[in-house]
Amino acid sequence: MAQDRPVWLVARTVEQADSTLAGLHARGLAGLVAPVLHPVPVDPDPVDWTGAGAIALTSPQGAKRLGSLPGVPHDLPVFTSGDVTARTARRAGFTDVRSAGDDGLALMALLGRSLPTGTTVIYPGADRTSRDLRGMATTYGLDVRPVCVYRSVPEERLPPDVHHALSERRVSGVLLFSAMGAAAFASLLNRAGLQDRAATLTAACLSRAVADRLRAETDGRAWKEILSAGHPSLPALLDLLPNRKAVAATR
Repeated sequence: MAQDRPVWLVARTVEQADSTLAGLHARGLAGLVAPVLHPVPVDPDPVDWTGAGAIALTSPQGAKRLGSLPGVPHDLPVFTSGDVTARTARRAGFTDVRSAGDDGLALMALLGRSLPTGTTVIYPGADRTSRDLRGMATTYGLDVRPVCVYRSVPEERLPPDVHHALSERRVSGVLLFSAMGAAAFASLLNRAGLQDRAATLTAACLSRAVADRLRAETDGRAWKEILSAGHPSLPALLDLLPNRKAVAATR
């Protein structure tokens, strides 16, 4: 990690963090992965594939878990948000995979453009999902069937490198991607005895719902800033952050 660059925590699992770290680097910022949740596989009820015309995936964990289940039709078209999720789906044996990039709304639009009205879409994910894909699907006349294939469980402690960076006040802020992740990060700060660091951190949140959950979980504790992306996508989230390379280019 470059010591002269502002450090931003990425509250995602290691396998989900690559595109975020690359986006930070492109802005002249340093990233440090700070997982706040980890997936625990669950055995779902038997999936009803009757009439299913497609699969929607919003996490690599969902792709990996679905691919391991018996009786899954690997030839169904798979639509993903996130290129990491798309790569994971291909490794899991799915043959027709299409990525909408790191954008949940773009995923819904891609489904709407690609599938006939009335198509049933199987949606494997966590017990609590950060995007209401089922609700958005009604706009396009699609029938989304959620299938819980894993639980998101809060981590018990911050990674040592993250704890050290926070203790030394080298962290500028944190990128938060879900309401549950925001609550978990606030809890981890408390557990580490670092709750006072909130006043020095900018919390960049993927949506207003994530920001609202962070405020609720911290009982009005003062953060330096809590920002919400105007659109629930990685590019919009990164746009909340300073772009040191762009500033340097104008000098």
